[in-house]
Amino acid sequence: MYSYNSERADRCAEILSIARVGAKLSRRELSELIGVSESTVKAWESGQGSPSLPTVVKWFEGCGVNPFRSMLDLLWPETFKGLTAKSTDGEILKAAVTYVKDVASAAEIRKLHHLFSQNTNRRNIPALDIACAYAHMSISDRYRIADLIEYSYSLFIEKKYDSDNLSTDRAAFLVALDAAQDAVAKKKGSYTLLGKFTSDFDICPKILYKSRTDKGFSRRDMAKALGKTERTIKNWEENHPTSILEMCSWFNALDVSMWPYLRNAIIPNEPIGFSENETKAKNDIINYINRLKPADVRKLCFLLLGNYGSSWFSVLEMFNEFTYLEADKQAVILRLILASYYIAEHEGRLYGKDHIMPDMEYIAKNLQKEASTLLR
Repeated sequence: MYSYNSERADRCAEILSIARVGAKLSRRELSELIGVSESTVKAWESGQGSPSLPTVVKWFEGCGVNPFRSMLDLLWPETFKGLTAKSTDGEILKAAVTYVKDVASAAEIRKLHHLFSQNTNRRNIPALDIACAYAHMSISDRYRIADLIEYSYSLFIEKKYDSDNLSTDRAAFLVALDAAQDAVAKKKGSYTLLGKFTSDFDICPKILYKSRTDKGFSRRDMAKALGKTERTIKNWEENHPTSILEMCSWFNALDVSMWPYLRNAIIPNEPIGFSENETKAKNDIINYINRLKPADVRKLCFLLLGNYGSSWFSVLEMFNEFTYLEADKQAVILRLILASYYIAEHEGRLYGKDHIMPDMEYIAKNLQKEASTLLR
């Protein structure tokens, strides 16, 4: 247990420090952003204790770092930590498969399965390249495109379909759209959907209580496993914001992954487990990824794990809605994406040009082919 806790503490300290240094923030500046003393920041970066989960998220947000990716680095360091566009094809493939196998929620699995399904992808939509092109644009360009997709989708379901039968979560997309609009208005370079983490300190106790009872452990069992008193366990589950390292030790003692409980805390309506159909869909996606060309796996991994200023979950939802649109609506949106990308490239406004880049020629060819089909 000591070795496990020591390694995790060192890893947490390193990730926190890298985020702050990368953001060119002093310890004093960061301490003011997250509401703690400068000496506390120094202690956490030295492996002497750790922040609570909401404070960890505040830390990453204050540094302009993707909180989800940073948590993956902490929980799956052997797979995600240090992963970049320069990683090998094998490392990128492992990360993509691990994400689908161990990280993705049931909702993500349903949407990814729809997106990659040959039945729904009937017009050979170059989804990965389109999404990559979108992710390299400014927040204002992305907002304009997302707003058009949402408007088109609203007309689509109004005219043709009962939206309950579609694998979309329009409410979640509207929340993301509002966040993007707010970022544009305030001239921010990114936006986050994790505000509940930073404002709701009841999340941690709820996560601990639910995970323990799901496992069938009593408070006495947990106290014995962690070397704590039953009163301490009771306090953690009722009113005490536990540190991230204490939470890691908790889940290590339960021998279950913390991640599904974190996701469920953010999106309470999402179940923690998977149905039989969702498990089959997950296996289908993994098989699909293993058949992709290395370049396409890299694009997928960039979308899943890249720090490009907006939420992967909203990008997935948006392009899931995009696949349901009629061919003429898709063609209009593709033209907007192409034009916005090329203008941004010409003006030197592309975001993260050292990241995985889209195949714009492939998108253009598909658009031309789509236009020819519509004119027949």
